[in-house]
Amino acid sequence: MNIKNAIPSALTCANLVCGFLVFIVDINSGIWLILLGALFDVFDGAVARWLNAQSKFGGELDSLADMVTFGAAPAFLIAHELDENWEFLSVIIVVTAALRLARFNISGGEQYYFKGLAVPASALFFLGLIIFNQNSLLFDYPLFSILFIFVALLNVSSIKMFSFKGLRKDKWTGLFLAMTMLSVLIASFVNLASALFIGMSVYIILSVIYHFLLGNPESNNNLES
Repeated sequence: MNIKNAIPSALTCANLVCGFLVFIVDINSGIWLILLGALFDVFDGAVARWLNAQSKFGGELDSLADMVTFGAAPAFLIAHELDENWEFLSVIIVVTAALRLARFNISGGEQYYFKGLAVPASALFFLGLIIFNQNSLLFDYPLFSILFIFVALLNVSSIKMFSFKGLRKDKWTGLFLAMTMLSVLIASFVNLASALFIGMSVYIILSVIYHFLLGNPESNNNLES
C-alpha cells in the first residue's frame, strides 16, 4: 500500500479505534467517541476522493469500521440505557447494521439518495435518543425500545432517504436539508440536549415524505431540477 492510499485508510482506522474505545469508557465519553468516529468517517471518503485513492480495499475497511463504530458501539450504549429485562433488544441494532452494510457493499453504491437509513445516520439518532432521554426522562423502557427498534429497522428498509448527493439531482433535497438544519438550530437554542434527537427525527420524517414524493427516480424526471 502506497502513502496516498494509506492516508484515507489511516482515517478509517481512526474511526475503528473510536468505535472500539466506546467499550472501555463511560457512556458520555462513548457518545463523544462515536461522534468523533463520524468525523473520521466523513473525512476518509473525502480524502480518498481528493487523492484519487479510492479502492475496493478502502471500501471494505470502511464498512468494517462502520460496523464497529456505528453498529456495535451504539448498541452497547443503548443496552446500558435499558432495564436488564430489555437490554437484549439492542442486538437488533447490530443485526440491522450488518445487513445494511452488506447490502450496500454488493449493490455497487447508491446514487443521489440512500436506500434505507444509512448506518452512521441511525447511530446519530441513537446517540440523540440517549442524550435526550438522559436529560428529560420522557421515555419509559417500552417506548424507548420501540423508538430505537423502529429506526434500526429503517436500516434494512427500501425507503429513499435524501442525502447531500441529491442537491443537484432533484428539487426536494435542498429544501429538506435546509428544514433539517433549521430544526437542529432551533432545538439548539431551546434545549441543546434535544438538538441531535430532534434533528435526526426531522430527517427521518422528511425522508419518508421524500420517498413518496420521489416515487420512481429512474422514470420520474419531473422531479429533477
